[in-house]
Amino acid sequence: MRVRVSWVLASVLFILATVSPPLVAQQRTLGVAPAQRTEQRVALVIGNAAYKSVPLANPVNDAIDVAARLKTLGFEVIERRNLSKNEVGATLREFRSKLKPGAVALFFYAGHGLQLKGVNYLPTVDADIASEEDVPMQSLDANKVLEIMDEGKTRLNLVFLDACRNNPYARSFRSAADGLARINAPSGTIISFATRPGSVAADGRGRNGLYTEHLLRAMNATDLPIEQVLKRVVSGVKGGSKGRQEPWMEGSIEGDFCFGVCGGAQVASAAPAAAIAPLPSAPSGGGMSLDDIAKQQQSRAQWSKWQAKMKADYKKVLALNAAPDLQAAAWGRFLASYAEENPFGGEDAELRAEAATRKQAAEAESAKEKEEVENRRREAARQRDEADRKRREATRVALAPTTTGAIQQASPAGAISAAGAGRSFRDCNVCPEMVVIPAGSFTMGSPASEPQRDADEGPQHEVRISRSFAAGTYEVTFDEWDACVRENGCSNRAEDRGWGRGRRPVINVSWNDAKQYTEWLSRKTGKSYRLLSEAQWEYVARAGTTTAFSFGNSITPQLANYDSKVSYAGSPTASNQGKTVAVGSYAPNGFGLYDVHGNVWEWTEDCSNGSYNGAPTDGSAWTSGNCGRRVQRGGSWHDYPRDLRSALRSRGDPSNRSFSLGLRVSRTD
Repeated sequence: MRVRVSWVLASVLFILATVSPPLVAQQRTLGVAPAQRTEQRVALVIGNAAYKSVPLANPVNDAIDVAARLKTLGFEVIERRNLSKNEVGATLREFRSKLKPGAVALFFYAGHGLQLKGVNYLPTVDADIASEEDVPMQSLDANKVLEIMDEGKTRLNLVFLDACRNNPYARSFRSAADGLARINAPSGTIISFATRPGSVAADGRGRNGLYTEHLLRAMNATDLPIEQVLKRVVSGVKGGSKGRQEPWMEGSIEGDFCFGVCGGAQVASAAPAAAIAPLPSAPSGGGMSLDDIAKQQQSRAQWSKWQAKMKADYKKVLALNAAPDLQAAAWGRFLASYAEENPFGGEDAELRAEAATRKQAAEAESAKEKEEVENRRREAARQRDEADRKRREATRVALAPTTTGAIQQASPAGAISAAGAGRSFRDCNVCPEMVVIPAGSFTMGSPASEPQRDADEGPQHEVRISRSFAAGTYEVTFDEWDACVRENGCSNRAEDRGWGRGRRPVINVSWNDAKQYTEWLSRKTGKSYRLLSEAQWEYVARAGTTTAFSFGNSITPQLANYDSKVSYAGSPTASNQGKTVAVGSYAPNGFGLYDVHGNVWEWTEDCSNGSYNGAPTDGSAWTSGNCGRRVQRGGSWHDYPRDLRSALRSRGDPSNRSFSLGLRVSRTD
């Protein structure tokens, strides 16, 4: 058996390392000439990923793969990875110099993008953008690329923008909107956006962004007009995102453009596989019939597809050397795939039996290991919870004199207040831990003297909360969110960007998603769960203090998770975490709440309003104003320290999801 399997693997390695010369020779025998083109094709391809504050996973891979594919399609490619401010001018000059009248020009960009007053900007990786004025000088203006194409008198312009991710600088702006703006495409130009204008696109789970992944696939259809290619991209992205993302196209062209030859011979694939001969319009060479030629084409297509799959699977197996159980499972899948999908080798009962045995053993071992890991995780979580409760109680006792003096206590009322302020509880084993917050009053907003305050933080006003309520001790975790998904209460699984789930705060949840979660909690427990109102949020965040943060007027990386490379009011700087951390990693405030400053932004119930004029004074949610934008509080891991202040207000589209957005819940009875 070992000899047999070794022979199979050796044959696979041989297949993966070689191209099939007989097939190429046969293509020549059939009299099929390579596709010929006389038009000039020039492409500018940029992938920006290594941003200082908000790096991305896929754009450089996107640029590499798109550039490689375009080269096989006859394009002269100018490729830039992680474009800096100093490189913008030279890059555009080189692109301009390559364009000739009648050429086909193509621009592909993957990375962060933002719209400002209707103009789309593509920030360089070293951009240091603190306000709107910084954007034009530290970004590539998408309109400038279109101007260069137009001035070059090109026949056709193609623009692909995988840049509709969240604007990482939006909270510093007053006129920024989500996603990219529509572009009035010049004549002879097609512009393909990764998603609808004003919407946000996914960064992707694997090597490529979701949009680029499907664009690369669709480009293999080299004999289809570009409009049909883009329709395939739309279908693929909509399916891959379950309808949450839909690519968008602007502009039109005269005549047809295909990456190969429209309706005729295909350009050879970039994959190191056997060439696939196109079907000639009449029999030629060797007296072969059309049926014979068609059968050989189908055979070659099957070979090429199977060979590419085997190569990809083999690389995945080799990448698992450090994880024997995963490697065993991968080998099982690999061998089974070889035995079952080989279009030339037929049935192989011996190999199938070997594959099945390996797969069953690997799955049994993997299930056992997963159970042991889960048991260890649960025990560690229980121990952390116990330690957290002890630490919270000690902190509450230490801060009691200050807190009592700052909060004007009201008479207790309702079921929660009767349980006693400061008591922690859970309504179910997968429900968030809650802490009872005492009734009281406080001054909402920031004084004019607070450094780096925004105008919408005033006017300051007194808010009186007449009844106790409960607030989440921590931001909602992935463990708690995943329970909602398992019970079909939440439709969004919420991607973790590879940072891990468990005790980390859930991210990539919209306001609409957060409402699903609170509704599920209410149904499950029979209690009244919802998001905190904006007034309740500031009340629990301040915990009786009047300083910029609940721990004082300065901030350090030992107190919260934020972009600590930037200083606030003379506070020290340091290297930042670059992602979320497990909830409870920092000390609690006077009410026993963790991470009210930083880690992730927290959605509130309130609609957006530009000031506190007319705001409720009883702690209730402000449900009038611009309800197309909902208020977020607390700042996140990638925000400047000013954004973590107790008084700072941000807002976002209720459907917006981001790696910096999470939630904290409240209960009113």
